[in-house]
Amino acid sequence: SIIQNKMRTEGGGRLPHELAFIKENPDNKYSPYALANNAILWEKELTQELYDSLSTGNKNSHYGKKVLSYLSLNQSLEIGSKFVDFTMPTVEGDKKTLSKELKEVTLLEFWASWCGPCRSENPNLVKIYNKYKDQGFNIVAVSLDHKKNNWEQAITDDSLPWTHISDLKGDENLAKIIYGVSGIPANFLIDKNGNIIAEQLIGEQLEKAIISALKN
Repeated sequence: SIIQNKMRTEGGGRLPHELAFIKENPDNKYSPYALANNAILWEKELTQELYDSLSTGNKNSHYGKKVLSYLSLNQSLEIGSKFVDFTMPTVEGDKKTLSKELKEVTLLEFWASWCGPCRSENPNLVKIYNKYKDQGFNIVAVSLDHKKNNWEQAITDDSLPWTHISDLKGDENLAKIIYGVSGIPANFLIDKNGNIIAEQLIGEQLEKAIISALKN
């Protein structure tokens, strides 16, 4: 099975221990919690197998429902995939749809006010955005914040002029689940045809990818 293969290839550590625990304890209340916390990391096929092994009670628990939400929403996107559309509120409370924000090249950026590495990268993003926005480059930033005031303050403090959206659900953010984001900062570069052409880019790598995409 996928589980046995994973346990064989991942030597020692937390991963095989938790896999084994869930498989051997489908009735234990810790199992759906552990599965919900690792679903994006373990990806869809393995998560589905583990979810199927859970007891009915655990499937119907709060964490069991979180796993089911991941399984139904996640699109297993990768480079070459078409982007998946979604709609989410802005800081002002308007709703924005990703497809309507796409330009020649669009960076779908996942971040949060509390994320140190995200905030460190923001000055570079501002520089790149200002340099290429008139050539058709846009950024759509999805925040994994819970608190609107923290999110709003970070946008102001870092002077981020692009499109900002969030459902303020933190780890249960709809777009995060759809795109399979396991940690932030994370991003996906989308071309004018709506194809994901790169992901997890920062600094010079990001700028090079944008220049290349704008030429095509």
